[in-house]
Amino acid sequence: MKKSKQNNEVDQIQLLDNHLVSKSFFNSIMKMVQLGLTESKADKAYTCRMLCGEDIWEVLGSSYYRRLAGRCLAYMAVNKMLPLKFAAKRSPTKWYLVN
Repeated sequence: MKKSKQNNEVDQIQLLDNHLVSKSFFNSIMKMVQLGLTESKADKAYTCRMLCGEDIWEVLGSSYYRRLAGRCLAYMAVNKMLPLKFAAKRSPTKWYLVN
C-alpha cells in the first residue's frame, strides 16, 4: 500500500504493472467479483467483465476504467486474494478459472 501526496494522502495500491489505483476502487472491484464468484462454476473460464457483471461493466464506462478493473483482478489472482487462477488461453484479455 502506498500513500500519494498528489491525491490528498488517499490510500493507493500499486498493481503488478506499477499502475496506482485507489483503495476504494480496488475494494469495489473486489466486492463485485466476489458477488460474481457466488454464481461461478469451477470448470468454466471467466473474464473480468463476466465476473464483475454487465451492470458494473457499463458503470465503469471508459476503456481506461475497464482495463484498470482488469489489472486489479490480475493483482487479486496473483496475490491469492480471491480463489482465481489464470486460464491458459491465448488472448489479450485475461481469463480466469475458479479454484
